[in-house]
Amino acid sequence: MKKISLLLIVPLIFLLGACTTPYVKDISLLASEKVIEETPEITQNGAENATMNCHYCTLPVIKGTVLFDFNSYKIDAVAKTILEKIAVEICESPDKILLLKGHTDKVGSHEFNQILSENRADAVEDYLVQAGISADRFVSVLGYGKTLLLSNASDHENRRVVIMTSECK
Repeated sequence: MKKISLLLIVPLIFLLGACTTPYVKDISLLASEKVIEETPEITQNGAENATMNCHYCTLPVIKGTVLFDFNSYKIDAVAKTILEKIAVEICESPDKILLLKGHTDKVGSHEFNQILSENRADAVEDYLVQAGISADRFVSVLGYGKTLLLSNASDHENRRVVIMTSECK
């Protein structure tokens, strides 16, 4: 029973702590849980009172997927259209943060595909920054190489960057 409760408590503590800052590395597993943090507040007489500020992040939502040609991380015309629509939405929503997840197909070595997936995620981030999204709104830009292949998808569909958003308040 102790092991089970520890297995549940440790990840929860991690997830709750990760949501208190907008600079977490990867919040893809966050639930829409409220996170309470104590912040000292200075009163008129100089004494500190602990006040409670409530912060939360919503579950990440997939906003779009950009596909790439074989061995490429070049943003094509179709990808530009998708990214421009996402950029407009994100610019209009100041509480939204972005998570980018780059992937490759099964062809090639793990090392090559890891670098290629990172380059794809970076290319999408660069394009969105040029489109007006502040770089500090990207909390996770990761490459997964060929570790998370879509089982019923073509190689072309696996050469992708998934763009996800979450709202943190």
